[in-house]
Amino acid sequence: MAKKKETIKVKNVYCEMLNEPITRQILARSLPTKMGYWIGRAVEKIRQESKAYGDQKDKLIKEHEDIKKRDEEKKKGDCSVCGRKGELPPGQTFLKDALAFQKEQFVLQEIEIGLGINKIKIDLDELEKWLEKHNEKGLTGAEFEFLLPFFEIK
Repeated sequence: MAKKKETIKVKNVYCEMLNEPITRQILARSLPTKMGYWIGRAVEKIRQESKAYGDQKDKLIKEHEDIKKRDEEKKKGDCSVCGRKGELPPGQTFLKDALAFQKEQFVLQEIEIGLGINKIKIDLDELEKWLEKHNEKGLTGAEFEFLLPFFEIK
């Protein structure tokens, strides 16, 4: 009986990484055509999944937000020391209980999502030869770590 192909599964935390320099760096790289294509598809699938993740994360923030403290900070107006112009900096939120929020966010980040794409079969020696032949530097540790869930190493 033929072995069933393993599909790519990643945790929701990958949704957080999409705008990280490592993702842009990998997508900008010159890689073997088939490998580059499938990595691009996997990243696009993660982007699609990130909407549901982002919506749920926003709900968590709203649930844990300390509205009273936020409004008090907004009333303080402009701040010559920090440069604030009557509003909180983007992304800054006051939380009622940061530990409770972090616990729930961790649970959300650890949810595994199936991308419905088969893992990319990769022979590391062949990849190294291809990169060398095309005057490309090898994968960095960070790149390899990010890509590991996408690979089935021969």
